[in-house]
Amino acid sequence: MSIERMWRQMPPAVFAPMLGFIGVALGWKRFSDVLDAGHGMSVAISVIVAAFFTLLLGAYVAKLVARPGVVVEELQKLPGRLGLAAASLGFILWGAHVFPVSEFVTKAALWIGIVSHLALLFLVVRVLAKMSAPERLATPAWHLTFVGFIAIPFAAFPVGYSSLGLAVFLATIIIAIAIYTITLNRVVETEIPAPQRPLQVIHLAPISLFTTLAADLGLAGLAFAFLGLATLTAILLLANVRWLTGQGFRPCGGRSPFPLWPLVARFCRLRHSWECFVTSAPVF
Repeated sequence: MSIERMWRQMPPAVFAPMLGFIGVALGWKRFSDVLDAGHGMSVAISVIVAAFFTLLLGAYVAKLVARPGVVVEELQKLPGRLGLAAASLGFILWGAHVFPVSEFVTKAALWIGIVSHLALLFLVVRVLAKMSAPERLATPAWHLTFVGFIAIPFAAFPVGYSSLGLAVFLATIIIAIAIYTITLNRVVETEIPAPQRPLQVIHLAPISLFTTLAADLGLAGLAFAFLGLATLTAILLLANVRWLTGQGFRPCGGRSPFPLWPLVARFCRLRHSWECFVTSAPVF
């Protein structure tokens, strides 16, 4: 396959697992910081992941330049909506990766990512509004589009945008609760089609990210509450793994690596969270 043909056919779904790999790199960095070990491996993973994401993003941008209307076409399908949301959020996290090298690049990536995700959100709402009722039913993939802004604090806090990070943190908790309520009600009342079952893994991501951010903010009680919910969710998912993967992973199955980041990061922050809890225990 020629390079030109490759970027012309670049599927946005590739960004879903890529977002997971970016997150794993950030999780490994937290792991090395907490244990003061493995810094060389952390740098190597970060460089490889950042370079690969840059390559994929460049290929997709080239596709957009050649066919600007392709975005609306790809948003008609779930893998497209999932992948494009992962791309804009991945760009923000890519910015968080390069912070030790350039604060300016981190800020630029943050604001470009925010604008891109807001534009994507607008387009997704328009596309969903034109779909039939069955086609626009809520799925866990909504977390990436509507709660995905939770990636913002990971780049905002290092560059000093604390108020922005905190506001996004609180707002996304409210949005996530609404999506959990709607989607879990659907699981209870209706039969989820087999191809959509692996999407349930995404439910793990928001609460794990909330755990990490709450710990970073020193909110020990809230961090441990989210930690408990995340652990319970992980156990439920593992207990139902045969139901989740009954028909194997489809082209959209690459979404499943995405929650690896918050899952890894959550456990890498256990030591910090415990220290916060012990320090603030007399307050409770």
